[in-house]
Order: sequence, then structure tokens, then C-alpha cells
Amino acid sequence: MLNQIIIFHEFEIELIRKKIKNIHLKINLEGKISLSCPKNTPEHYIQEFLESRLEWIRTSIKKMEAKTKYGSKKLVSGESHFLFGKELIFQLNEEKLKKTEIKIENNTNLVMKVHPKTSLKTREKHLQKWYEELLIKETEKFFDKWENELEVTKKELVIKKMKGKWGYCECRRKVICLNTELAKRRMEFVEYVVLHELCHLLVPNHGPDFKKLLNTHMPGWKRIKDLEEI
Repeated sequence: MLNQIIIFHEFEIELIRKKIKNIHLKINLEGKISLSCPKNTPEHYIQEFLESRLEWIRTSIKKMEAKTKYGSKKLVSGESHFLFGKELIFQLNEEKLKKTEIKIENNTNLVMKVHPKTSLKTREKHLQKWYEELLIKETEKFFDKWENELEVTKKELVIKKMKGKWGYCECRRKVICLNTELAKRRMEFVEYVVLHELCHLLVPNHGPDFKKLLNTHMPGWKRIKDLEEI
């Protein structure tokens, strides 16, 4: 088995030549990229294969970076947490309180005051509820703006944690659901998601008419969307 490091666009890739029949491209949980191929695979074929997978590599790396940056936390002091794109340092204060308190201090720290006997699961629930309440509050201005401009009205807003999507719209019931995790992302992206879901009240699919609607009201939506893939 022969190993070497090759540079492909902005990535370092470990090239592994060994006794196999097909090429295998992998990215591990730390973002390390490796390409295994038959020993005698020509260099030009390797380059062509990587070019065909370039967008997949970039998307996968972006998702892994986001998962590390915004993903599950241990809720210990010193961790980086995010609120609408701003990085905050988590500070845990264990005190004999009747009710958990969460607040921003000095515009830099996310402080949680909690009873020492409160379990990690309960602490996570308190933090998620805090994010949900802030997301409802901060999106109100976006809903007012775009409902007025699109001449549509939602009947209900639901906030919950979801996997694989930022939001969805139940068109018939006029119910819009947003992912709690949006509270960690940049405001312009949150506004884009609000507009996206409201547009579904006019166009229920993602076809040409839907994209035309987005292009009309938010010409830079593709750039905003691409910076914040889930």
C-alpha cells in the first residue's frame, strides 16, 4: 500500500494506492479526505475523478465544519456558542436556584445559572427553550415585513428542532415551522428562510415560479443560502 499527500484545489487529500478494483473517496469525522485507488491508476484519471466530486467534497466539508461549530455542546464553561451568527463564550454558574436563568452578559458571554442537581438533559431543554423564544421574537419583524410585501398571512408559527431542514410550510393550513437551530445562524439567513417559507403560501413547490418569486424579492438569496447549508 502506497500513501502520498496530493493538493487538489484548496484541499489536502491522502492518496492511497493498494490492491483494490475501484476508487473510494472518504471524508472522516475530522474532515480528513482520503482517496483509495488501484495501484496503477493513472494520475489524469485520479484528477478527473476528483473534479467530478469537487462539489460533493466542498458540501461535505462545509457540513462537517458547521456540525463542529454549531453542533452538540457539553454545556461547560469556556465553550463557544452562537446566537444569530455572533460567537459567545458559555459560562455555567451552579447555584441553588428555584428556576434556571439564561442571559447574555457584556455582549460576549452566554451565562446559564442552574441548580447543581439539574441534569444535562434538562439543562439542554432550558437552553433550547431560550433559543426558541429568541427566535420567535427576532423573526417577528421578518414575518411582518414579508407577509406585507407578499400579501400573505400565516396562521401559526411552530418552532422546533429538526434534522435536515431549516423549515417547512403546511400550505393548506398556512402553518410555518422553523428549526430552533436558526437562532444560531446569521440574521440575513434567518430572514431568507422566513421569506422562503412564506413564498410557499403562493407557490407550494420549488419550481421556476418559486425561484422567480425569490429572485424578485431577494436577489441575493442564493449567496445567502449557500453560506449556511445545514
